[in-house]
Amino acid sequence: MNFIKTKVMIVMLIVDKLLLIAILLVHGFLLTSCLKENMSGCPEEIRVYFDISTRAGNDAINPTNVDRMNLYVFNHKGFYLSEYSDEQINNFGPDYFIDCSDLLPGKYRFIAWGGMDEVLFSTVPASFEKGKTTFDEAFLVLEHSDGIVFSPMHHLFHSDLSVTVTNSKIQQFLMPISQQTNTITVRTMGLWTNPDHVYTYEIIDDNCTYQFDGSFAEYAHVHHKISKEPYEFKYQMSTHPNDREGQLNVTLTVMRLTENRQPKIKIIDENTNDTLFSYDLIKLIKKIPNVEIGITHDYVIDLLFVYNVDPTVTIYINGWKLQDEETQLVD
Repeated sequence: MNFIKTKVMIVMLIVDKLLLIAILLVHGFLLTSCLKENMSGCPEEIRVYFDISTRAGNDAINPTNVDRMNLYVFNHKGFYLSEYSDEQINNFGPDYFIDCSDLLPGKYRFIAWGGMDEVLFSTVPASFEKGKTTFDEAFLVLEHSDGIVFSPMHHLFHSDLSVTVTNSKIQQFLMPISQQTNTITVRTMGLWTNPDHVYTYEIIDDNCTYQFDGSFAEYAHVHHKISKEPYEFKYQMSTHPNDREGQLNVTLTVMRLTENRQPKIKIIDENTNDTLFSYDLIKLIKKIPNVEIGITHDYVIDLLFVYNVDPTVTIYINGWKLQDEETQLVD
């Protein structure tokens, strides 16, 4: 009798192992066959991918800068439904996706903010209420302390896509993503500096608030309140002369540059309170031949200082020498 029981137990163990192997093989097959290019082997799934290529209306975007993603879903009436967030993207690229498989069939508007560092950026309202917060009430705000953003800040990306979810087993959506920040590098040559002095770079701007469609809000949000008066804040970085020739080299990250705003760039000697250079940043950039503000993300501004009777500066941007190259130090 014990012999029979033992034989039955051995058979059951063999069957269990065979079943486990079969399950693993099937699971492995699903994993290997469930690819972006061929999702025929996938379980029911809704995947949202992101396109950072130039066909999405971008200059080159560095994928390593997209290290987090927040995807907001609004229904066809403009009410907030849900948010999908990924706070640590290790390998952003064409195969990265967010799983939205819990969405029911219907029409939706997807809004994605990439790189939304929670220290530097917040939403208004602070938390969205399902079925109550509307698309027009949603804003993204750059935080700052006492009107100063200590740059470099984190890069920000945006995408907006209206979709229709159906009963199909497998659905894929591709969101074209655009960069919403600019990098401004300023380098000096020939500037008279003092190694003991502190020099501050400032870019003064007047809007710290994006609407959820990626445009700038009519009014800035300051400490979660609407400022209907003109509001200015500063991106700021201070340094001692930081190269072998005693010159300055600083990189600032700013919210997207647009032609209808007039951010001003300054270099100040903090020890003497002298303004060494001040100019309208957009006016400078527009002097570059065939420039497309909003497409180009990075600008390198070289300032060649010459001290004669009246000190002047020759300006180069992204290697281009500006036509009216000799400019007074303060505009």
